[in-house]
Amino acid sequence: MESLYEPENYAKRVKGLLRECESYEIRIGPHIRLQRMPLRQIKIEDVWYNIQNPEKLYFAKKRKKSRKNEESYKCYFRVSGQQCHIYGIIFNFKYRFIKLATVIKDRIRLQREFRYEKK
Repeated sequence: MESLYEPENYAKRVKGLLRECESYEIRIGPHIRLQRMPLRQIKIEDVWYNIQNPEKLYFAKKRKKSRKNEESYKCYFRVSGQQCHIYGIIFNFKYRFIKLATVIKDRIRLQREFRYEKK
């Protein structure tokens, strides 16, 4: 059961899935690639690198909204000491692709989310 101060961390599961699904197609929608990423000053090279090499994945939450044959996660990648990228990643096992649902650059949320985890 998930408590308020200790959310369940799915980072190991997501890292394993990203390594298992290396042959999967990675889909980034035009809305994210052409509008959201430039607006949030996130380079597509950084996103590709983080998905293909998930060593910087610090924390992952399972999202409740998932279709059949899909798993959806909210993933936090630590970019620097105070900054993180948050990706909404959907794994589709039937059609063998990984879809990026959202990309966010944040630093305050990283501090808020994990202040109780460093005990």
